Amino acid sequence: MNVYDKSHELARALRESEENRELKKIRSIVCSNEKNKELIRDFKTKQFEIQAEQLAGKEPDKVKIEQIQNLYGILTANPEIGKYFEAEYKFERLISDIYKILGEAIDIENDLIK
Repeated sequence: MNVYDKSHELARALRESEENRELKKIRSIVCSNEKNKELIRDFKTKQFEIQAEQLAGKEPDKVKIEQIQNLYGILTANPEIGKYFEAEYKFERLISDIYKILGEAIDIENDLIK
């Protein structure tokens, strides 16, 4: 068994997965509207900034957290954007589950991260 061949097989399976197909379909619909695209981009930028602060060991600003929560609420009120976030979550969950399976298979010690 060649690990690289299996990796390519997994990549094909992910590409052909229902989660990926749905995400691509909804992303195409949402991004065809420039305003929606810009709103999502702004949200993701703010989300990334908060995550970067957390990774740097800093406590994120509570005002920023409130702003992003409010922005998320506003965005998900738009049915198309709400579907996009849902599809994105499902795909990210799939990737996370695969990472967990791989981590367990090669005995990655998660206790070092905690």
